[in-house]
Amino acid sequence: MKITKFLLAALAVIGLTSCLDSDGNEQTRTDNLVQVFNLVEDTQSGKTQVVNGVSYTMEFNFTKQTINFAINGLQLSPTSPAYTLSAMNVKYEFNTKGEVLFTIPNMNNGVCTITNLKFRYRERSTGLQFIPVYDITYTVNGTYNVRAVQTSTFFFGETKTSIIGTEDLFTTDKTYYCVVFEPTSVKDGKVLTRLFMYNAKFAPKMPAMNLMLMELYSEMTKDGFTVDAPMAKVYTGSPQNPKEEPDYIVTNFTMEGDYANSVKFDYTAAGRFKSSAECGLDFTPGLLESLN
Repeated sequence: MKITKFLLAALAVIGLTSCLDSDGNEQTRTDNLVQVFNLVEDTQSGKTQVVNGVSYTMEFNFTKQTINFAINGLQLSPTSPAYTLSAMNVKYEFNTKGEVLFTIPNMNNGVCTITNLKFRYRERSTGLQFIPVYDITYTVNGTYNVRAVQTSTFFFGETKTSIIGTEDLFTTDKTYYCVVFEPTSVKDGKVLTRLFMYNAKFAPKMPAMNLMLMELYSEMTKDGFTVDAPMAKVYTGSPQNPKEEPDYIVTNFTMEGDYANSVKFDYTAAGRFKSSAECGLDFTPGLLESLN
């Protein structure tokens, strides 16, 4: 499987549309991030709410190194009015990782004011197909702290598995993961979360499998999320047509992450494989080798 095909499939999961254009001698691109929701923290009450319906538009001008940035459908609660705010010709810079950074001290539409907006963007691309990561935070009216959360994010890293009762340890960096939030499905204040494992292996002779944990629930704050599941069913197939695999049932599953940087988890599969992983945004050497 070529990495370009992998990224093309991932683009549909991320829910990002992109359009590359050329205006005279200027190179521009417009990205619309629509599969996203906001976590809104009321600093007076301390309560954090999941608020859907927002989207973000980024019009990049690579020639001038500027961006036109817009927030569409901003709500401070599920029942509040929706607002649109924008800022034009914002200068951006790059950090040592090649990520795009900018801040906007103030945005105002006459009704609400946004301050201290911080934006970080990691492209992770091959050609025009990409699975970007956006990190967007800001404050509204001096009272509400907001974090934009992508519904799907891919993570890469090293997975370590020990066979319970033995000294055997199997390590691989070819397994990768996608954490998917379903913000419209909330139970007891927790958001339905799915973990997709690609090229999962628990032992050297085990064939690589794509596995899904479909029924996890995340405790979410603006800074991060946690999952604690004593038991979780495991599925193969697709989200639309899952097939339960009782032999691979997962127990003692824990996961924690900070949305746009990293995730780590620990669990036991099939009653005898104890796995853990710490993952970030960088493609691993083993995965790149296997996809090329």
